[in-house]
Amino acid sequence: MDRAVLPISPLWGASVFFSSQKSSAKRPTAEAETELRREVIELHQKYRQLVERRCTSILGDAAAADDAVQEVFVRVLQNIHAFRRDSSPVTWLYRITTNICLDEIRRRSRRGEQLLTPELEGGLRSSEQNTEQRLVHRQSLEKLLHDLDPTSMQILVYCYLDRMPQEEIAALLGTSRRTVSTKLKRLRALLEARKS
Repeated sequence: MDRAVLPISPLWGASVFFSSQKSSAKRPTAEAETELRREVIELHQKYRQLVERRCTSILGDAAAADDAVQEVFVRVLQNIHAFRRDSSPVTWLYRITTNICLDEIRRRSRRGEQLLTPELEGGLRSSEQNTEQRLVHRQSLEKLLHDLDPTSMQILVYCYLDRMPQEEIAALLGTSRRTVSTKLKRLRALLEARKS
């Protein structure tokens, strides 16, 4: 498999390896590869701050967010040929960013690290006022996040962190609003069950 080196930006401090031969499809011409690389550089320059804010809000840790931003643009570089140019690059980047951050949360879960960011915890805040009740609530949320499937985790983030309406979540995930509503009801029931 041929690999070419593409320096994305001086901000990255390193080169990223690009393989345009991800599948058995024909290898793009040199001119097409150059155009794809140019497109990735433009996306990076235009949307890096947006991606960085998204990563920070989900992960709650600047160092982890920086790593996630790097991973987002590596994934963009690897998949730019599959991007449908009739849709918004922001939507595509948003989805890639969310998935990479949720992958990091799952890795944290396997390592037994803290899963909740202040933003996510705030979105899921209960009415408990005393310290002991808040601690129990937090532990319930941590356990819930650990046990979630990827789609439920995405719905949780989109609903409680991003405050997206169910219709928007459904469109973003390519599912029905009813499915989103059902999963949210199950998430709330799981959380309530863990409280008691």
